Amino acid sequence: ELERAVTAMKQPPGAILTVSAPNRPSASPLQFPSEFKPLHRNMHPSRYADMFLNYLALTRGFGGDTERVAEMFNMHYALSGEFAWRLILPFFVEHALLGWTGREIRNGSRHRYHSRGSKDLIFNTDLAKKSKAHTLLIVEGPLDAVKMHYYGHSTGYAAVATLGVSVTSSQIDCLSRLLTSFEIGIVLFDRDMLVNGLPLAAELEANSGRIVRAQFLAQYKDPGEIPPEKVPQLCAELSHF
Repeated sequence: ELERAVTAMKQPPGAILTVSAPNRPSASPLQFPSEFKPLHRNMHPSRYADMFLNYLALTRGFGGDTERVAEMFNMHYALSGEFAWRLILPFFVEHALLGWTGREIRNGSRHRYHSRGSKDLIFNTDLAKKSKAHTLLIVEGPLDAVKMHYYGHSTGYAAVATLGVSVTSSQIDCLSRLLTSFEIGIVLFDRDMLVNGLPLAAELEANSGRIVRAQFLAQYKDPGEIPPEKVPQLCAELSHF
C-alpha cells in the first residue's frame, strides 16, 4: 500500500494510476434483456414509460430536464421479469455494459435497488472521464450521481456513485485511478454517513495523490434532495475547504 501511495504521488497531473489487473472488476460485457425498454425521446409513446418519466420528473426533481437526463445516462425501464417496475441505470466501463441497477418506482417496496453485475463497479465512470471536470464528487446512490453530474458538469463537477458506504478494495482502486484525471475529489455521502466518508477520503488521497475531502450537506439528507438550480452553487461551496 505504501509503495502504491508513493507511486501515485509521483504521477503528473492527469496521469492514470496503474493498478494490477486482479483488482479491476472482471466481467464480460452484458446485453440488456429483451424486457428492458429505452427511456428516451426516440422511444415509441407509452403510458407505462410515462410512469417512469413522471417518477424522475416529480419524485426525483428533474422536471423539464427528465427526457434529456434519461437519454444522457441511457436509462431503461422494465415492466416484467426480474427487474419489473424498476428504472434501469446501466454501468458502462470503457463503453462496455458490465451491469446495471434497478430502482423500484412503486411505494412500499422492501428493496429499493436490485442490481446485476460485479459489486466492484462504480456508477458513471465513463461520463465522468469524458467530462473534463476539475472536481470529482463521490456519492452513494446512482440517482444522486445523476443529479450532481447532470447539473454540475457544465461548471466543472463530475459525479460517480459507489452504491452504498461499504466500499470494496477494487472500488477504491477504481476511484483512485479515476481521481488522477481530476484536481480535487469530494466524498459526499449522505448526511448521517460522514463517519464512513472520512477514512475513504483519506485512503483515496493517499492512493491518488490528489486532494480528497469528505463533506456533508447541512441542509439536505442526501444530494438527491438538492433542487437542480442550486447544484452548481452548492458544488462550489463544497470545493472551498
